[in-house]
Amino acid sequence: MPTPIDPPFRLEHIGSLVRPAVLLEARDAHAKGDIDDAALRAVENVEIEKIVAWQVAQGFRVITDGEFRRDTYTDSFGLAAFEGLQRRTVSDENFRYTNHSGEQADMHAVFVEGKLEWTKPVNVADFEFLASITPEGCIPKVTLPGPCHIHYRAGRDKISTGSLSRSRCILVGYR
Repeated sequence: MPTPIDPPFRLEHIGSLVRPAVLLEARDAHAKGDIDDAALRAVENVEIEKIVAWQVAQGFRVITDGEFRRDTYTDSFGLAAFEGLQRRTVSDENFRYTNHSGEQADMHAVFVEGKLEWTKPVNVADFEFLASITPEGCIPKVTLPGPCHIHYRAGRDKISTGSLSRSRCILVGYR
């Protein structure tokens, strides 16, 4: 579906919507090994179909999958698409994560640990599914963290003199 140059909307949302309980339960079961990838994807598909219908009913013209396939904003792009990144726990009381059960935990951040290499497209199948269920007159969209999220998230003290070449490596993944 071609995207219009002058989109028919004046407002859009980022894309992350509240995950339904059935999806959170399926994610927990998947993490424990109680269900396989296919079973999790089947639950995600059903819940994405429901959230697409809800967005259309609300009059949204830009439709997302609610980010229902992601655990976190960066997981489905940065860590899955690039070698050279590592997810680490950051113990800082200013950056705490509260899960759906109200439990708090330390935040996870992505750090550049080596040369960045873009390994593969990781959101194509998800976008194709979303596009296949997005009605005529609406535009499907996927949200990706911007290059600065990978480059600067760890703080200024982590930016090295090689940051320009690192930025070029990151940008390759966005082409």
